[in-house]
Amino acid sequence: MRGPSLHTRQVRVAARLGAVLSLVAAVSGQQQNVPHAGYVYPAGGQRGTRVQVKVGGQFLDGVSGVLVSGPGVQASVVAHDKPLNQRQIMELRDKLQALQKTPADPAARKEMIEIRDRVGDSVRRNAAPVLSEFVTIDVAIDVSAEPGARSLRLATPLGLTNPLVFVVGELSEFRELDVKNTKADAELGITIPAVVNGRVIPGDIDRVRFPLRQGPQYMPGDVDRYRFMARKGQRLVAAVSARDLIPYLADAVPGWFQSTVALFDGNGKEIAYQDDDRYRPDPVLQCEIPADGEYVLEIRDALYRGREDFVYRIAIGERPVVGGALPRRENTRTMEPGAADRAGVAEREPNNSAREAQKVRLPIVVDGRIQQAADHDVFSFEGRAGNAIVAEVHARRLDSPVDSALELVDAAGRRVAFNDDHDDKGFGLLTHQADSLVMATLPATGTYFVRLWDVQRKSGPEYAYRLRIGPPAPDFALWVTPSTINAIGGTTIPMTVYARRDDGFDGDIALSLDGAPGGFRLAGGVLPGGQDRVRVTLTVPPVPGPNVMRPPVPIALQGRATIRGKDLVRRATPADDMMQAFAYRHLVQADALRVAIVARGGLRAALRIAPERAALKQGASVPIKVALPPGYRAFEHLQFELSDPPDGITLGDVALEDGGATFVLRADAAKAKTGLKGNLIVTISGERVPPAGQQPPPRRRRIVLGTLPAIPFEILKPGAP
Repeated sequence: MRGPSLHTRQVRVAARLGAVLSLVAAVSGQQQNVPHAGYVYPAGGQRGTRVQVKVGGQFLDGVSGVLVSGPGVQASVVAHDKPLNQRQIMELRDKLQALQKTPADPAARKEMIEIRDRVGDSVRRNAAPVLSEFVTIDVAIDVSAEPGARSLRLATPLGLTNPLVFVVGELSEFRELDVKNTKADAELGITIPAVVNGRVIPGDIDRVRFPLRQGPQYMPGDVDRYRFMARKGQRLVAAVSARDLIPYLADAVPGWFQSTVALFDGNGKEIAYQDDDRYRPDPVLQCEIPADGEYVLEIRDALYRGREDFVYRIAIGERPVVGGALPRRENTRTMEPGAADRAGVAEREPNNSAREAQKVRLPIVVDGRIQQAADHDVFSFEGRAGNAIVAEVHARRLDSPVDSALELVDAAGRRVAFNDDHDDKGFGLLTHQADSLVMATLPATGTYFVRLWDVQRKSGPEYAYRLRIGPPAPDFALWVTPSTINAIGGTTIPMTVYARRDDGFDGDIALSLDGAPGGFRLAGGVLPGGQDRVRVTLTVPPVPGPNVMRPPVPIALQGRATIRGKDLVRRATPADDMMQAFAYRHLVQADALRVAIVARGGLRAALRIAPERAALKQGASVPIKVALPPGYRAFEHLQFELSDPPDGITLGDVALEDGGATFVLRADAAKAKTGLKGNLIVTISGERVPPAGQQPPPRRRRIVLGTLPAIPFEILKPGAP
């Protein structure tokens, strides 16, 4: 799914402000230095054990706590390590030069080595700032903890980090050595079944020559190898989790760690290799062990890259691999209200043509399978002129490799509708949305045919699908980003709500907080009809007391709409808008929406605006007044900006006045589209006023001061009342 383009159209205004926000410095630091976690290593542990874990990230000063979702896992911070900054590096280099004048002194030589190592480590870490800091945490996993993936966040004075995956496992766990100085180090001995944890990091991977595979002496990425004993006839499975742990890397192509695995026997002969698992990028290697003896499993990046966040887990052993089973109804996303009560049938062969079509009575759900490469499954039904029909495939979304295409034709073979790929925002980890959906109004009464096939001409017992055919059942689903909100008490933070509109539903969706504690306020709480995205704002309550972060607050957002006379309520799924390979964006679901509120400064009230809504006539303007709390003379060149506005709406004519400011919203007569509705997000920024007489004058820096509550708008015709 491609997400929104985040272009910002700006109107700048310069003015001196006598009284402005007293909290802006803290807000600025929070918004510009957002706590970030890039990886967790190891990314899991066996229940009933304790494991020491490293989290790499940025802006983690003062880290004090760890939040792990679900019961049975307790974690605490052990240490925080930062690389040297540029000033500290220069000071050590000066000291190194001084020590070089006494090379014969053993103590001086030892200190020189230590300085070189420390400076080299810091230079290397500073080359990737978002991963430069390390936090060591101690994780205790109860023996009764439920196995599976958890979310892990760090708590800092600036708020929470983004969530990362930490897996509670059942098998024995091994961890590769970070430094491999010998062949024994390079080939970690393990006993299967087991889970191995490692990272493909940058470095000279052939410092230790490995005799099983020839290759260049120097490569940018590491290669890890695991040695174990196996018996003849064992059905070995090695399942890699890498992209499952860190779904997307914004600055890499592809946008994840693309791992490969290979299995070698004791003589160095490669006996199995895998670089994926059908459509999934994480490989699953399967083979039958040919003889008793020692074997080596090798993992590396397909492009020979290495990064600190190329973290993986490999489950190795004799494990059953599920394949070929039809999707179970309890695992199916609700396709429409009452879907579980619809008639269900199994696909029957032969049904490859209209003459052999399987007759069905609508509404129907069919469980089928693509059994041969050229298999076309055809279903016929009787329809009436003017009736609306929906046919939808669930396959890839049910973990089937089917890349479907759907065609609806009439009795004469004329195409009524066709679809290959249909986008579903709820499946952010699918880079290829391969399921199909067609919706059409039948042109005449008679017999119609729905034809389904795999566009890649692939088949097999695992190529299962679920097909529903019937009248539209309008519905919707919601997602809200980000899943972690860090806010100063009393301030306003933007969020984005996305909708999937099912079976033609295009009405308004009213948004509201669901069970949030007192003091939280949502502004702009309507997703207008016909739109699948709206930006809203959340104002958090003020928090008295010292400058510390309060325990994170879980909140929820829900949407309400009236569809065919029924009032439907759907809760929004928390998600994060992630970038893949510099360009593509995906909504990746999270465990919960959490708000971390920090008490700082003296501001205890949100910014207020009037009016709270803007009816914008084409070619006209509307003034908006902003009430600013009293403060001190701290900023100048105040600037108001519209963030991601629709075409034709601009901001200008800003006037500063006692206690606040007024700006004007304008709707262009030619570009603003009549009837358009939505929310406008306005941010305020300024430049800090330096202390009088300070020499030399400090470098000026523009700082984001705050966000106004979302302003709902509607574009009206010039003569509208």
